Amino acid sequence: MIIVEEALHYNTIFLLTARRALRALKAVVRLQPIFRGRQVRKQAAVTLRCMQALVRVQTVSILENKAAQNSLTEYMSQADLTEQAEKGWCDSPGEQWMRLRKVTNEERRSHQERKSNCIYSLSQQRQIIEDKSLRKSKELLNEDSKSSAGSNPSFSLSRDPYPPMPLGRLDEMRNR
Repeated sequence: MIIVEEALHYNTIFLLTARRALRALKAVVRLQPIFRGRQVRKQAAVTLRCMQALVRVQTVSILENKAAQNSLTEYMSQADLTEQAEKGWCDSPGEQWMRLRKVTNEERRSHQERKSNCIYSLSQQRQIIEDKSLRKSKELLNEDSKSSAGSNPSFSLSRDPYPPMPLGRLDEMRNR
């Protein structure tokens, strides 16, 4: 009998707990659509705001592109008109002579520039060679003075073992 009473007691407790859980579950089921509806509305509002901002940016960009395109076409049409006017006015032989003179002046300038660049590079090469020659001469002088230490009276500085290289071409280019 005690076992049956205990079983009834546990059964009653289980039923009460199950009823409470069922009631809580029903409440959750009732509240879920309410919350989902709010979340959906919030998400829809955020999405709508983002889309509106995107549309505003695109509109501004389109307007700027159209304005830039219009100014470019206007500039090009003015340039075409100016060019046509110049063609009508400047067909004289004097104009052709001026164009030819302009081209020859540009060629002369480019030739002078190439020439000065060449002269500069040659002078740099000459300076490098002279520096190397001077350095080697000093090294030889130091070696000879160390090795002889005054024992060789016939040593003379008049004979240079590395004479400077002749760069006559550099002088020719400078005289042009």
